[in-house]
Amino acid sequence: MAKKQIKETDSVAATQHRSKRRSAAQPPAAGDQPGPLSSDQKRDARSKIHPKAGGGATSGGGISTDRVGNASNPVRRTNTKRATLIELLERPEGASVEEIGNQLGWLPHTVRAAISGLRQSGHSLSRNKVEDGGGSRYRITLSESADA
Repeated sequence: MAKKQIKETDSVAATQHRSKRRSAAQPPAAGDQPGPLSSDQKRDARSKIHPKAGGGATSGGGISTDRVGNASNPVRRTNTKRATLIELLERPEGASVEEIGNQLGWLPHTVRAAISGLRQSGHSLSRNKVEDGGGSRYRITLSESADA
């Protein structure tokens, strides 16, 4: 009979332990849950996680005004790799794949992909072969529609 009492005691303790685990896993009561966040609260939460997310000059509506442009006067970001690529290609002598790769830390296939992306976005590019076997030099040229 002593063995039975030990087993019953063990099973009672195990049952209590299981019920504690279940209660810890259950979500809080409906009154304890916070409501949906407003857009300002979301932006504040993002800026705490990612400091740049809420940065920049903002107007009253929370719209960043430091990069605002319009169709006739677009604003270019100057601190990006794409902007650096465009600057290199706008030089009168243009740039080679090797020069661009060294400047931006890119491999040749990445440079060629970026040049292809510029073409797809509407830039007019020319490629001139170098006589001494130095590869090709790429340069942004004015498109015919811009001259007209």
